[in-house]
Amino acid sequence: MTTTNTQVGADLEYARRNMSRGTDFIGPLEIESVSDLKMLVHKVPPIFSESEVLRTRSLGETLIYQPAGITMQGIHDIWGNKTSDDHPLLYKVDWYSGEKFYTKDTLRSGWRCTTLDVVLGTRDVDYLQQTAVLVEYAEQKVFPDHMPIPTKEAIKEFRSRQLDMEKLLSRDWQEGARQLALLTFNQLHRETPAEALWRVALHQRVNGIRLLPDGTWTWTNALSSDGYLVNLGAFDSDGVGVGGDDPDRSNSYLGVCFSRSGSLES
Repeated sequence: MTTTNTQVGADLEYARRNMSRGTDFIGPLEIESVSDLKMLVHKVPPIFSESEVLRTRSLGETLIYQPAGITMQGIHDIWGNKTSDDHPLLYKVDWYSGEKFYTKDTLRSGWRCTTLDVVLGTRDVDYLQQTAVLVEYAEQKVFPDHMPIPTKEAIKEFRSRQLDMEKLLSRDWQEGARQLALLTFNQLHRETPAEALWRVALHQRVNGIRLLPDGTWTWTNALSSDGYLVNLGAFDSDGVGVGGDDPDRSNSYLGVCFSRSGSLES
């Protein structure tokens, strides 16, 4: 299976070949090999440049394709809520079974580059402090030489509002949580719950690896209906846990993965 000749960015074979650890690239062929989904390769957006593929590898990120229209509930159903070794994929679909982030919110279609583990320094800090750490990580590690304009503008927005956000959180945590989730930087560079589940489900199916293992959770950019910020992790033989916390929460198990678009057209 090949891409069209009109593709401008790196082609799939280049990315597959150069993500050297062999488990860092999950494209249409890999998805088809572990599911009944059929990828229309000629409709898959091109990956960004070859040099960016190499930098993705050097940053220790995974490069993964996200088809349009798939929800967390859809991911649950694709594999009957089972891992490849016949354990649960999701642990106890209970409190969130009717939540919008589970039943309605879909994957952002295209390619995503995401750290395999939570970013250093994002544990034991609250959601606002986590965001500040992610901003520094973007500036110093991910985009030290050339930062995309949307990320640059998002960082400017975050810094202009950071002190006001601290004050808001001290008097109204629910409104503070809502505004934190909607910050452009968090929308750009935190995963949605569906994206986090898609990533860990596919890595387990394709590579036999449980990312976000017991003792590690990532905080997403989504809210539950009661105003808590959704987190996901502790992927062991009982399945992936899904929870929610107020933005002031800090814990040694709760960090955040850094995510970004990997599509040329983004």
